Amino acid sequence: MGNGRRSFVSEVLVKRHRRHSLLAALVLAGAAAGAQPAGKVLSLQDCLRLARQAQSSLTIARQQVEIARLAVSQVRAGFLPQSHLGNNFIYNSPLLHDRTTFSFIPLNAIREYSSLLTTTLELDSSGRLRAELARARAGQKVAEAEARLSERDLKRAVTAAYFRALLARHVLEATGDSLAEAQEFRRRAELLFEKGEAARADMVKAAAAVALLEQSRQQAELEARLAMQELASFWTTEVDQPIQLEDPLSEPPPAPEDA
Repeated sequence: MGNGRRSFVSEVLVKRHRRHSLLAALVLAGAAAGAQPAGKVLSLQDCLRLARQAQSSLTIARQQVEIARLAVSQVRAGFLPQSHLGNNFIYNSPLLHDRTTFSFIPLNAIREYSSLLTTTLELDSSGRLRAELARARAGQKVAEAEARLSERDLKRAVTAAYFRALLARHVLEATGDSLAEAQEFRRRAELLFEKGEAARADMVKAAAAVALLEQSRQQAELEARLAMQELASFWTTEVDQPIQLEDPLSEPPPAPEDA
């Protein structure tokens, strides 16, 4: 008996563990649905797809469209017949002083069952139902228009953030190249100054240029990081994760068409 009880408890614990594991897996899968696949280079279309799938004003607008559609169905149901079925049960209890005699005997004896089916149809003589239907359809059109506007605004914002991130990365690379050239020029100026072939003013000017470009590079790094975070915020809350973007700006321009 004890072994059977222990095996039953073990089976219950195993089933509970599997259920919790499945629930945790579903939660993790839902959380990772809006994340970037590891090692994948995102194009503009990929960013737009992730932004459409994430929670945003576009998803709210789509829900409003669904609510408006259901409102039209609800108003349209007012033109249809409304049916109601009522069931009753009556039991005649016996007398208190004589339990073998019942207090009242109806047509159906001691126990009586009755059912009543009622069907009503409202005649729209005043035009109220038609006005409500027209209003619901107008609300549905407004919701659909707002959904299209939300999708357009989201697409424009994601596209702007995408190219802003690419531009910030190019600015960072250009600033880094300029800083490397300035550092090389400062090194040459220091060597020439040590050999007496350059003035101190040239060396100071080269050092000042390096310091200015270092500040510019730090600012470019910050702007590039903020641009990447702004782009990632459209589909995930983990904005600090690195993102690899497809760079159409680095591609060669198309060849001109022959006249």
